[in-house]
Amino acid sequence: MATKSTAVNFVVAQNSAVVLNPATSDEATVRGLQGMGLCLGFTMTVLTVSEMGNRIATKVPSGGEYDTTTVNYNFIPGDPTLTTFQDAALNSTKLTDIRLYVKQGCDFSAPDLISDPASGLYIGSFTDPNVASPNELWTGSLDYMPGGAFTLFIAHKVGTDLSYVAATRTLTTSASDFVSAGFEAGDTLILDYADSNDPLYLKAESVSTTEIVFTEDVGDEATLGDFSGISTTALHGATPQAASTAWTAGC
Repeated sequence: MATKSTAVNFVVAQNSAVVLNPATSDEATVRGLQGMGLCLGFTMTVLTVSEMGNRIATKVPSGGEYDTTTVNYNFIPGDPTLTTFQDAALNSTKLTDIRLYVKQGCDFSAPDLISDPASGLYIGSFTDPNVASPNELWTGSLDYMPGGAFTLFIAHKVGTDLSYVAATRTLTTSASDFVSAGFEAGDTLILDYADSNDPLYLKAESVSTTEIVFTEDVGDEATLGDFSGISTTALHGATPQAASTAWTAGC
């Protein structure tokens, strides 16, 4: 009798990660990570509307705010990410080059700089590393506050088969299928591209099995030149929440 196949209904956090300056020579991962969030939560302000003649009041949402998230870690002297976070807290610096991985090397949350160019993280508090007894670990924590919209990137294409023609704004793959990988028209895209110092943000105007056309003059489209057969290139896509499909374990 064949074993019945069921959908994946949980994700284990053992390979989760907080990564600064991803896909660059300055990439750094928070060491000793014990807890984190994805900056996807928010709280709506609720108004209670009452009027004479109606015994039951109506509650309606009115605006809201993104939730603050806490990162807990084992304190390791010399971890460069802690210096970056501390400096950002002291100087009220917004961090945009950050990825919050559900599973490192796979799905992650990041600022949606296409839908919300003001997005990023502010460090709200940076606690003093501490230890409570001789037999415990040094630990610390920090709170980060989304300065704008974050989104979850769950479509991925990694390889050396990608090529791009700037005149037609068309990215082509010769070895896979963009549609089956989860890319959709309207996606916010991040391109980890060897000839760029930083990941590039783009928007998908149209998607077919072998081609993605980028939206003209949106994000970094105007700065991207022709390329073909270069070193490993990675493309990541986040579909707008209203149009997204169910998550499946794909990497």
